[in-house]
Amino acid sequence: MDEYYQAVRALPAWLASLLAQLPVQTAVRIQELRLRTGCAVTFTVQGRQCSASALPGCPPKLAAIRLNALQIEEIFHTLCNGSVHTHERELAEGYLTTAVGNRVGVAGQFVQREGQCIALQKVTSLNLRIARSCVIPLPPALDKLLEKRSEVTPHAVQAFEIPNYPAHTVGQLPALAARFANAAQCPAEAAEKLQYLIFPITEAESIPEAWRGKTLLELPRVMFGRLEQKTAARLDALQDAGFAGAVVNNPAQLRYTDGWTLYGGLGLNVTNPMSAARYASLGVQGMLLQPETALTAMQAVAPGVPTAALCYGHLPLMLTRACPLRNVRDCGKCPGGGTLRDRKGRDFTVTCSAPGGAGVRTVFNPVPLYMGERLRELPVDVAVAAFTTETPARVSQILDLLFNAQPFDSEFTRGLYYTNN
Repeated sequence: MDEYYQAVRALPAWLASLLAQLPVQTAVRIQELRLRTGCAVTFTVQGRQCSASALPGCPPKLAAIRLNALQIEEIFHTLCNGSVHTHERELAEGYLTTAVGNRVGVAGQFVQREGQCIALQKVTSLNLRIARSCVIPLPPALDKLLEKRSEVTPHAVQAFEIPNYPAHTVGQLPALAARFANAAQCPAEAAEKLQYLIFPITEAESIPEAWRGKTLLELPRVMFGRLEQKTAARLDALQDAGFAGAVVNNPAQLRYTDGWTLYGGLGLNVTNPMSAARYASLGVQGMLLQPETALTAMQAVAPGVPTAALCYGHLPLMLTRACPLRNVRDCGKCPGGGTLRDRKGRDFTVTCSAPGGAGVRTVFNPVPLYMGERLRELPVDVAVAAFTTETPARVSQILDLLFNAQPFDSEFTRGLYYTNN
């Protein structure tokens, strides 16, 4: 089948069906298809323009078409596959590319700023170019070279035996720790009962001195610009402030945390005994296991330092530098987050690490993970409750449920803990 018929399939059905009726001997000569507001469909055939009616075998309905503005708009959106924004960069250059690789020239009215096209307001004409394959024989020398390069040379394989790692005990009640977004979120009475308190390092100065002996400062999972240097400088300044340690969230942070007692956070993605053993050898004194790890796989992780698992929290679904709320809110006036509602009416919490600046946005699952009445089923030493936007009153309620091993009081999920991954 000629490439012409494949190209016209990208058009709306009412137009594609008529164009597909052209006989093969006509279709193979067509190089371009021109669609203009108020005009008939025209073609470029072997370098010359001609109307549809001049083509041999042209259906009368095709020859009679005069395209109006709404039809041109429909054709344009169909060529974009209903997603104009995915072609924004191409459209700024005056074209778009269809799914099968045909380029479409686009003419119309653009919004301009300082001489640069930034948005297409109205489409007036489209020029669909038929892309055809062209077979060119390779020079014999190049053909031989490619044949030689395609020969597979087996590489030496070094046998590797996975060490026998000890398994973690099951059935013991883990100690409780909690991660808070800020000091005001942490109830004073709960702080005394928890083994560890975890706060973002940006909140360090607001942590009461009485809490610091059990407080771990959490480092950002992702850092852009000068944030890494600022974080390293902040760690140096807080070295003697009485904190129990720091939570690293990517391996690069091990480079500038000398002198701190280190714990591994969510960002290290510890899921198996080999990665856990490696981080332990690098000086990590405890680590949070990835919450997408099944309990059966968690049991295999016992690196000789305490392990932890989430027992409560809205799990982060996405980290993004681009703000998903920008279409409804100005960054300069953003309080630090908001919600996204999906087609099912679920509200996904969005937080921003630096409102109005070069921050990182996190989208959270609307349904929290909860394991309060099943804490003994977690094969870890510490169970961590991770709080994000909960009010202090709600935090107190959830911690009471956890301390008393009670079922959750609203909708929750067990995550992937009971899968077989």
